Amino acid sequence: MNNNVGVAKKFAQKYYKENGVIVYSGTLAIESALICAGIKNGDKVLMSSTYCYSIFEAIKKVGAIPVILIPKNIFTFTKEELESAIKKEKDIKCIIVAHQYGIVQPMREIKKICKNDITIIEDVAQAWNIVDGGYNAGIYSDYVITSFGKTKPLSYGIGGAVFSNNSLNEHFDFYDNNSRSSMKPLIPYTFPNCKKVNVNKLIKIGDKNIKKQQQIAELLTLGLINNENIEIVVDTMYNTSVWHRFPIIIKDKKYTKVIQLLLKQSKVKYQLPHEDELYETDMIKCSDSIIIGKNNKEYDIILIRTRNNKTKNINKFLRLVKGN
Repeated sequence: MNNNVGVAKKFAQKYYKENGVIVYSGTLAIESALICAGIKNGDKVLMSSTYCYSIFEAIKKVGAIPVILIPKNIFTFTKEELESAIKKEKDIKCIIVAHQYGIVQPMREIKKICKNDITIIEDVAQAWNIVDGGYNAGIYSDYVITSFGKTKPLSYGIGGAVFSNNSLNEHFDFYDNNSRSSMKPLIPYTFPNCKKVNVNKLIKIGDKNIKKQQQIAELLTLGLINNENIEIVVDTMYNTSVWHRFPIIIKDKKYTKVIQLLLKQSKVKYQLPHEDELYETDMIKCSDSIIIGKNNKEYDIILIRTRNNKTKNINKFLRLVKGN
């Protein structure tokens, strides 16, 4: 048996799960979770229109049908739209919930809606140690998946993992002598013994990254919360769990160029969302995916990096914003 299974099992406890398997990437972790959950050809899997295309690709790869919901709150689902989507597509078998940019999804409400009828896969790749009103990642989901990519909070450079209280080992090929005699296809994505994963080092890296990113997020929250031209998605009274990117929503599009100019003057690193929404891309249009909802796009979004930005530059940017 692969020694990394024991490492993953230890890591799984962080997400309130008993079992874990380390695989080659976060994308493969998504696919593995879908397979372990029994998602098969023709099953419907609900996801957000804001998620990475790799989630869509993983759903398609197992033969399932992506049901793409355009969230009214841009980054998080609401109870009403989830209930409406599930009622409209009555045979949804699974929902993938990602804490995009580290913004916590309403997991309690999602669990109440899904009950035990719809499998919940929770993607925590862009979040680490998230806490929201007593909620910790993993409590309400059936499967937790993560990525150890170099840009993620848990930056190991390669790999990902899937965790669950359900049995996982029976689905994976650990390259032992029993693999060939298995009566079903096995998932071949597990890390080999020659590639050791030091979970303690991984967690230490994650804690270090998050400490700095949290400082940046808190500075931006406090500095922008009262700006009438900007809407932010966190409130320091309740939650500052935005680690990966700090999104600011520009209410008046004319103000977008002003903010971009101030960011450049301050040497603050940022990025813009993809020009096309996921549901507008050719790979979605040419597939049998289902789109629910619509986006009026009456706003612009700027994503300020919470890693590799200097505190002094963030403070300079906030001073310039205040002066404008």
